[in-house]
Amino acid sequence: MKTFIEMNDNELHAKYNSKAADSFKTKFDLYVFYKWLDNPDTFNNSIINSDDFDMFQIFQELIDYYTTFYWQELEEKSLRNGKSIKETYPFLNDFKKINNVQIDELKKHYIENFHEVFTFEDFKELVCVRKDLFQCHYCGIDIEMINELIDKGKIYKKQATRGFTLEIDRIRPNEEYKKNNCVLCCYWCNNAKTDEFNGEEFKRIGEVIGEIWKERNL
Repeated sequence: MKTFIEMNDNELHAKYNSKAADSFKTKFDLYVFYKWLDNPDTFNNSIINSDDFDMFQIFQELIDYYTTFYWQELEEKSLRNGKSIKETYPFLNDFKKINNVQIDELKKHYIENFHEVFTFEDFKELVCVRKDLFQCHYCGIDIEMINELIDKGKIYKKQATRGFTLEIDRIRPNEEYKKNNCVLCCYWCNNAKTDEFNGEEFKRIGEVIGEIWKERNL
């Protein structure tokens, strides 16, 4: 599998657009949830407006409410807009299905303008130029050590398509892909961090993982 520095510009643009699509999903899910919280009685397909969506900024209080209440509480609990979580889940899912064409157009608009969020030049600098960054931000493993551990039979992953190169992780997982929110990390740290830990928290875990890599590589 190619590392980022082995990719040509077309391949890098494909990776860049893939992250743009992931970034859109993060923002759109929070945007829809915010609109539903704000006024469920006026919530309809008119909220899918590119200008309004562009102006929308993710904020921490919304992230916290979305992740620690909406996704964690029992279905019979009610949101602060008076609507129950039990009715909100299917309503928002159906809304996305019914308006999938408009949402796809908004997604296309977002990807086309992703350079305003995270420029391709900044993306390329992260994955191809800054050689001082070519190691996992959390545990410190690099491609050379990964290959050494594979040669020594010290890698036990059962994932055939990941682990041979570094990946891009969002330090703050529920925010968009931006220059100040993206780092390179290994498959193992990316897989373990998920959306549960922020970068500062997982850095402490990564230090222990890094020590284990060094022990295996002796």
